Parts: sequence; structure tokens; C-alpha cells
Amino acid sequence: MIGPDAARVAHAEELADIEHASSAVEIEGIAAITARTDTGVDLICGANETDELAQTLRERGAVPVSEDATEIVRVEHGRPRYGIDLDESVIPQERG
Repeated sequence: MIGPDAARVAHAEELADIEHASSAVEIEGIAAITARTDTGVDLICGANETDELAQTLRERGAVPVSEDATEIVRVEHGRPRYGIDLDESVIPQERG
């Protein structure tokens, strides 16, 4: 999830505001792990609960966005992506 409301929607308000901080949560009975990212919060749940969790998050205010929109946010934050900005011939330190 990306955006200023990501932590609230993902029940991650108590999660330390540092990248990679993580915690177990339960969202409407669905067990998940939340992890801070540079642009919001990642949620990890059982594969069989993915659709239910996505629906629950939409009910809590999450709004689906396109891959193009998430790519724009990634580039704006200067986050390299393997296979696009980096590959086996270029390491992050060389790319800047």
C-alpha cells in the first residue's frame, strides 16, 4: 500500500516509522505481517486470504491504483528496480 493513509488502513499506526520495521497484525480476522516501506506499508498474508484481505482494505478506505501510478511513485522516491534500473552488469553504487 502506498500513500499517506497506508499505515492507518493497514492497522500499522503503531509500527515504527522506519523502513523495514515489521509487525504481526490481524485485520478483520485475517492474520498478516505489516512492513514499512519508503512509500507506505507492505502486507503479507496467506495466499488463500489475499482476495479477502484486499476487499477488507478497500472497505477500510484503500483505493486500487494502476501499476503505472506505483511506478511513478517508485521513480519519484529514487528507488531502483532490478531488471529496469539495475541488472547483473550494474550494481547500485555504480548507478548512483
